[in-house]
Amino acid sequence: MAKIVVERAGKVEAEIQLVGGLYSIGRDPENDVVLLSPRVSRRHARIEAIGGRYRIVDQESGNGLFYKGNKVPDMMLSPGALIDIGDYTLRLELGPEDDDDASPVPKLVVIGGGEQTVHHLDPVETTIGRSSACDVPLPSPLASSSHCKVVKRGSVYALIDLGSENGTYVDGARVENVVLKQGSQIRIGELTLYFASDGVVPEAGSVELIQPVQSARATAAAPQAARPPRPLGRAPAVSQGPRLPARPESPARAAGMPKIVLIGIGTVVFMLVLAGLLALRAPDASTEQEFQEVFQASLTAEENERIERYVTDATEYEQAGNFQRALEQYQKILVLDQTHHVALAESAQLEEKIERETTEKEARERAELERISEVGTLLERADELSGQRRYAQAREVLEQAAALAPDSDLLRSKQAATYVAEGNAVAGRDAGQARAAYRKALEIDSANQSARRGIARIDAVRRTAAQERERIDELNDKGMAELQREEFGAAQATFSQVLEVDPSDERALEFREQARQLLDDQVQPIYEDGVSLYEAGELSAAMARFHRVQELHPEHPDTRAFLTTAMDRVRGEAVDLYKRGYVFEGLGRLEEALRLYDEALALLPDPREEYHQKSAERAQAIRRKLP
Repeated sequence: MAKIVVERAGKVEAEIQLVGGLYSIGRDPENDVVLLSPRVSRRHARIEAIGGRYRIVDQESGNGLFYKGNKVPDMMLSPGALIDIGDYTLRLELGPEDDDDASPVPKLVVIGGGEQTVHHLDPVETTIGRSSACDVPLPSPLASSSHCKVVKRGSVYALIDLGSENGTYVDGARVENVVLKQGSQIRIGELTLYFASDGVVPEAGSVELIQPVQSARATAAAPQAARPPRPLGRAPAVSQGPRLPARPESPARAAGMPKIVLIGIGTVVFMLVLAGLLALRAPDASTEQEFQEVFQASLTAEENERIERYVTDATEYEQAGNFQRALEQYQKILVLDQTHHVALAESAQLEEKIERETTEKEARERAELERISEVGTLLERADELSGQRRYAQAREVLEQAAALAPDSDLLRSKQAATYVAEGNAVAGRDAGQARAAYRKALEIDSANQSARRGIARIDAVRRTAAQERERIDELNDKGMAELQREEFGAAQATFSQVLEVDPSDERALEFREQARQLLDDQVQPIYEDGVSLYEAGELSAAMARFHRVQELHPEHPDTRAFLTTAMDRVRGEAVDLYKRGYVFEGLGRLEEALRLYDEALALLPDPREEYHQKSAERAQAIRRKLP
C-alpha cells in the first residue's frame, strides 16, 4: 500500500496510508495530513489519486510547494520524490503490492558492471552521473559528474547525453538523444542500466547485456571537446552533405589549364558551395527525418499485436468514460511506436479532456471547500449565540448554513440542540414552554434523546404535581371535617400536613390558624379550672384537667409546665402516704395501712411509677392477710 512519509528536521513524524481518493494537507487540525508550522497554510495542498498514481496540488498557499528547490503548482508523485512544504518534507513510498499497479512507475535498473540497484524515474527529469547530487548516482570513474538525463516527453521517456567525456550508449550505439523503449540498455562506462517502462525489475543475470559498438567514423574521428546538451526537441543532423573539392595545388598549375576547364571547374565549385550553403540554411527537413529515424522503434510482430490490443482497450475505456485509462493505453502504444498517428491524435484529445475534467473538478473542489468553510463559520457563530442563550438568532444562522448544505445531518442535529438548550433553560419556570421546545427538537430530529428525556422529566413533574394536588385536596377535606366535629387539634395537625406538601397553600394556612384559635378557646377554660384546683390543693382533679388539655392541645406550653409541677407534688404526697402506710403496717394496723396505700395508688395511677408499684404490692399483701 502506498503511503506518504512526513519528515521534519530529518525525523519521521507521521506516515499516512493512501487508498485512493483525496487527502488534504495543512495547518488546520481537520486536514488529513496536519503540518503544525506557521509557514504552512491552513489548507495548503491536496493529494489526489489519478488512475493508480498520486498527484500533489497547491491550494493557493502562502508559501507554496517546492520540488528540488523549484516552486511547483502541482506534479505527479513518483516513489522517493521529495516535496518541501514549509519546515516539512513529504515522500511517497510504495508497498510490495503496488508493483502490480495499473500505472507502473518506470525504473532504471543497474544490471551490469556493479551491484544491481533500482531507481524510480522522476515524472519530470532524472539526472544520471558520478555526482552524489544526481538522482541516479553512478560509482564509476568513467562517468562524468553530470553524464546524462532521462526526461519525459509527453507520454514517453527520452535520454539526453549532457556532453559526457566518454559518451552514452543505448542498445550498443552511441547516442546524443534517443527515445527509450521497454528493455533499452544504457551503457555508461562499465555500468549497464536497464530501462523498465513497465516497472518490472528483471531478476539479476536474466538479461543478456548488449555490448557497445564503436562506429568506423567514431573510431577515425579525433577526440572532440565536450559538447553542450542539445534541446530535446531536435536531434543532431547526421547527414554530412556534399563535400567541396580539394583546392588546386597551385596557381601556376591552374594557369596551365585551358580556360574552358577553369570556367567549368569554377562553375562546379560555385554550385557545390551554393548547395552546401542551402543545406546549412535549411536543415529542418533532413534533421526532422533523422530525428524520426532515431526515435522510430523497430516493431516486431508481437509489438504490433500488443499495439492492436492497446487500441482496442483504449477504445473501450474511452467509450466507458474512463479517459485516464484510455490515455494510458495510448501511452503504451507510443512507448512502442512514437509516430503512431492514431495514438498521437487520440492522446492529444484525451489529454485535453482530462485537463478539462481536472480543471472542472478543481473548480468544483474549490467551490466545495469554500462552501464547507462558510458552513463552518456559520456553525461557529451559531454555537456562540447558543452559548449566550440567544437561541432564536442561533437558529436563523443555522438556517443560512442549511441553505448551503441542505442534506447535512450535523446541521439538523445543531438545530435540534438549540431547541433542547432552550427547553432546559425555561423548564424550571415554564414547563409548557419547555415542553413545546422539546417537541420542536423532535420534529427536526426524531432520534434526539436529550429532547425525549426533557419531555419525560416534565411529564414526571406534572404527574408528581397532580399526585400532590390530589393529596392536598384530601387533607383539606379531612381538616374541614375535623373542624366541623370540633376536633380542633386534629384539624390543626391536618392543615399543617397540607403546608408541608405545599407551603404556599393559603387556604390551608388560613384554616390552620382558625383551628389553632378555636383550640385555644376550647382548652382555656379546662386549663384555668385545672390551675384553680391545683392552687386549692386538689391535685388529682387538677391533674385530670391538665391531662385533658394535653389530649386536646399537645403543644399547649403552660399545661405542660403545670402538669410537671403537679406531678412532682403528687409524687411527694404519694411517697408520704406510702411511708405512713408502711409504718401502720408495721404496727399491725393493717386496715389503716391499706387505706393509705390505696390513696397513694389513686395519686399515682400510672403503673410505671415506682411508688405505684410499691403501694400496689403492699396493698395486695395486706388484703391476703385480712379476713
